[in-house]
Amino acid sequence: MKTKFLIVYILLFFISCSPKSNLEISVKDIKKEGITILQNKSNINTDEVFDVAKVSLSELEKKIINWNYPNFNSSNLLPHIDFNNNFKISKTSSFFNNVSQNIYKKDILIHEGNIIFIDDYSNIVVLDENLKLSNKYQVHKKKYFSNYHLKFSIIANNNILYVSDNLGFIYAYNLNSNEVIWKNNLGVPFLSNLAIYKDNIYVINSNGKIFSINSLNGNQNWSFETGSDTAKSYNAFKLAVANDKLIFSNDFGIITCIDLAKQSIIWNLTMEPSSVYSDNNLFEIASPVIVNNNLFLVSSYGKFQKLDLDTAKIYWSINDSSSLTPLINNEIIATANHEGFFSIYNKNSGKVLYKKNIINYLRSNKIKTKSTKIENIFVASNKFYLITNDGYIITIDSKNLESINYQNISDSFKSNPAIANNILYLVGDKETIYKIQ
Repeated sequence: MKTKFLIVYILLFFISCSPKSNLEISVKDIKKEGITILQNKSNINTDEVFDVAKVSLSELEKKIINWNYPNFNSSNLLPHIDFNNNFKISKTSSFFNNVSQNIYKKDILIHEGNIIFIDDYSNIVVLDENLKLSNKYQVHKKKYFSNYHLKFSIIANNNILYVSDNLGFIYAYNLNSNEVIWKNNLGVPFLSNLAIYKDNIYVINSNGKIFSINSLNGNQNWSFETGSDTAKSYNAFKLAVANDKLIFSNDFGIITCIDLAKQSIIWNLTMEPSSVYSDNNLFEIASPVIVNNNLFLVSSYGKFQKLDLDTAKIYWSINDSSSLTPLINNEIIATANHEGFFSIYNKNSGKVLYKKNIINYLRSNKIKTKSTKIENIFVASNKFYLITNDGYIITIDSKNLESINYQNISDSFKSNPAIANNILYLVGDKETIYKIQ
């Protein structure tokens, strides 16, 4: 009996001495320590499937001039991009030698010939097509964030850069005059992506509260709070806007749809862990994708679903786990997850057509993959591109899915891919910008 009591006492002692951020996270903790994210140990991606050897990417390739959103547009639908390359790095440029070990990925955009991102010291950095510095503007003084990892979300529209951050600010920066034209401090960290739709900006804070902000003057139109857990992942807060429908999520796994024309909530959907989901991980979700009147949702809870945008009717639901934005065209859907699984599904039925662990493929080719994770996926010139955290770019030929090539470009990649004029841009380690063509 004494032994049992001693064990319980020791456990309680360790729990009481655990960092506060694991049990209760205040606004200050979120700013200072980042977001608590647990390891995903889901076992739903253990089987590989090879029902097809090739797939059709029938939609025409698009020559992109601007990349105004990290996920390309407000509906998060990634296009079939015109991008033929030989993994040639035509230019790299390092602007800052002393960079922080920021836990957050950066957003990088291409707007009117400018490459735009925000560095770890709150500088809006604007480069020209040759990666020469055109302008740099520091939004916050260092004393306000010296103890914090900064997270910025950015979008661009008509030469205005809109920014939200985890200090609780949202602001608009004129790229022509190089000045902030309006700025609001709403107090609670913003964690979601940004979207602009019909002159209004939408963003979610760490309390699960969504805001509608007038893009012209920064005034708040309305807000709606859905609630939030104590320990949270910033990957739980995602949104998409299209067809006058605003879709957004919180870290309870609640998906909400607001009809912007009627200014009313038309449905709520609570994501539940799949029956084959074996982890008590925090909820993470891929950016919702709206295609015509369909909504596609995939999350760390082990379900990938196709729904009716107006009614939330579920057309199909399959076992998959990811927080990466899926690729969708007329016939197929492609997904990837951090653990390395690349999957292709029939768009209409949800049937799995192809599944392969790409990290295992790298491992079989003697590549060290102990900490490798897939971080981004896009499709270009009939090839699927997967980008890893440790600097690999992997291509899979849609016309021969067993044709897989890879190239190590950097020690790490820390941003979304931005593609324009047949050139790929990525932020790497030490604030290096990679221009690949």
